[in-house]
Amino acid sequence: MQTALEDPQLDSIFHLAYSGKKMKLVSNEYLKSDYILFYKGTQVQIVDYDSTLHNPTFYPTPGRFYGEIAIFRRLPNGEVKIVLIFRGSGTAADFIGTKKNDRWQITKRIFGKI
Repeated sequence: MQTALEDPQLDSIFHLAYSGKKMKLVSNEYLKSDYILFYKGTQVQIVDYDSTLHNPTFYPTPGRFYGEIAIFRRLPNGEVKIVLIFRGSGTAADFIGTKKNDRWQITKRIFGKI
């Protein structure tokens, strides 16, 4: 997970939507509240819910820097698949990581809109 957050190309989907804001990730079956992750040198806050999902007024809300690790799966060939979804900005990042020399590296990435 940390390797995906450190991928410099991840900034390409954030530079306009989240300029100067701190990332928050929603805890789930893949990401527990006691995990420690960093994005751009700042610890990521792990929260219980994504406030971008609740909009009682039906007016557009500004994008918030909440994300979710929607998929974290070990693949049969030793790779790991990680999918990050950021509903506030409507963006997603799909990574494949491979362990090489005891370090994880991103070997494939796809960025898109949801």
